[in-house]
Amino acid sequence: MKKIIMILSLALSIVSADSLKWETSLDTAILKAKVEKKNIMIMIESDNCRWCHKMHETTLLDPKVIKALAKYVPVKLNRDNPQLLKSFPAVAGVPTILFIAPSKKVLATVLGYVETYDFMSYLKDASQASKR
Repeated sequence: MKKIIMILSLALSIVSADSLKWETSLDTAILKAKVEKKNIMIMIESDNCRWCHKMHETTLLDPKVIKALAKYVPVKLNRDNPQLLKSFPAVAGVPTILFIAPSKKVLATVLGYVETYDFMSYLKDASQASKR
């Protein structure tokens, strides 16, 4: 039994070490992005959105995605709190992911659940847009 607990603890520490460190405040994310010279990934979600949960459980846990997102400050915003979204256009659905510059210029938008391959394509588009 002790071996099982040790193995589970080790597995959890590995998973948490390779996961995204989410901000919950857009203002904090923007300040951090300016200091670290990064862009921002905003995930707009809802508590009862099964596709949002699926994104967190699959695409956003993929090691390639985590590595690529090291160049971004990830922030989660809840669609159910309209105050958090006042500086952006209306969100058509969740999950919606916005890649933005610290100036709030939108670089790329992802609507709905996407798998790793497609997510990496959006990241590439955002990276190219940030160079313009």
